[in-house]
Amino acid sequence: TIILKSSNQYADGGSGDDTIDASAATRARLIGGDGNDTLIGNTSAVDEFALAVATGFDTITNFLQANQGTPLARDLLVIDLSNFGLGTTFDAAELVSAAGGAAVGTSAQFIYDETTHDLWYDVDGTLAVHAAVKLAHFNAAPAHLTLGDFGTLL
Repeated sequence: TIILKSSNQYADGGSGDDTIDASAATRARLIGGDGNDTLIGNTSAVDEFALAVATGFDTITNFLQANQGTPLARDLLVIDLSNFGLGTTFDAAELVSAAGGAAVGTSAQFIYDETTHDLWYDVDGTLAVHAAVKLAHFNAAPAHLTLGDFGTLL
């Protein structure tokens, strides 16, 4: 278990199944790394949860969207666009948020299942050549995800 207690801290769980607890920190960046990790954010501060492909999935607790918590607190799911093969932008066609969470179209996309609260990445959408990869499960889950819930790296 890694516990963060001050502001602007960064933690990478590395390999294995880890818990990173930033519930007492502010402006933390949490990276689960390989394995199935538990990432705990602060309920009233900005946190960043970094996502990656094929490294296991993370369970995310205390994810705050723009309309929750204090007015300026809004967490982000951080994705490296090149790691996901998305080019230089992330747009609405690359995010599906719906009950049942099914791919739409034949391009790469993130799929948030509003029923199970699982976030998936599917490299080829409905083509079904490659299986979707589970990236995260949300406890105290958001009803839906929007582009505003993501931060991108090139």
